[in-house]
Amino acid sequence: MTFATVNCPSGRNFVNTSRDLFSVGARELGCENSGAAVRAFEKANGRGLLAVRAPVALRAGRRPIGYGSAKRVADIVVACLGLPVVCVVALALLILNPFFNPGPLIFTQRRFGLNRREFTIFKFRSMRPDKGEGRGPEDPLEVDRITPLGGFIRRTRLDELPQLVNVLRGEMSIIGPRPDAAEHADKFCKAIDSYSKRFAVRPGITGLAQVYAGYAEGMMATKRKARYDKIYLERQTWRLDLLIFAQTIRVVLTGFGAR
Repeated sequence: MTFATVNCPSGRNFVNTSRDLFSVGARELGCENSGAAVRAFEKANGRGLLAVRAPVALRAGRRPIGYGSAKRVADIVVACLGLPVVCVVALALLILNPFFNPGPLIFTQRRFGLNRREFTIFKFRSMRPDKGEGRGPEDPLEVDRITPLGGFIRRTRLDELPQLVNVLRGEMSIIGPRPDAAEHADKFCKAIDSYSKRFAVRPGITGLAQVYAGYAEGMMATKRKARYDKIYLERQTWRLDLLIFAQTIRVVLTGFGAR
C-alpha cells in the first residue's frame, strides 16, 4: 500500500493511502490538491496524525427529499432513548462531585443556534468556576481549572449528554456544526467568511469537525472547523450522518481531540 501526503498552507498535512483519495473539494480544506482530498484526521493542536480510509459519504451527494423533517424525528427518538443514560450519569456525578469536582452539577452558557437565535446550552460541569473574567476567542483553554473527574467526563464526552435536553427543546440536533460561545461566535462571524453559514441548520452535539479535527482552540483552528462545517452543510445525507455518528463512538472510546 502506497502513501501520499497532501500539503496544506497551515503547515498541517493529510496523510493517506493513494487508493483512498476522494473528491471532496480540497480547496475547502485549504489543501493544494483541488482534485482530491483524503479522509484523515487533521493534526489537532499539535497532536499526531491518524490515517484512515476515505469515506464514500463525503462525496458530493444530493440532499434527500424530506431530510430535514426526518432528521428532526430521528433527533427526538435518539434524545428520548438517551435520557435514561443522562439520569444515570447525573446521579453518579451527584455522588462523586463533592469529592472530585465540587460545585454545581450543570454548566450553562449562551450559544447561537438556527437562524442565529440565542439559546442556553447545558453541560455537566467539568471545570472549577472562573473568576468572572471569561475566556476570549483567542485565549487558550484553562486546563488548570479542569478537575480530575471533569477531565474524565470531557475525554469520554459525558459532559455533553445534557444537551439531549437542548435537542428535545428544538435548539440543537444530534449532528450538526458545534456551537461556540455567543461572545466568541460574534467575533468569528466578522473574522471568518464561511462561519455564518452554520446558522442555516441546528447546531449539533457532534459534527464533522469534531470527529476529524478535534477541539478547536483559537482563530486558526476555528477557521479549519468552519471549513469542515461548510463541507457538512453542502453534503448533508443520511450516509454522512451515520458516518459521523459511528466516528463519534470511536472518538468517545479513544478520547480523540478532547481538551
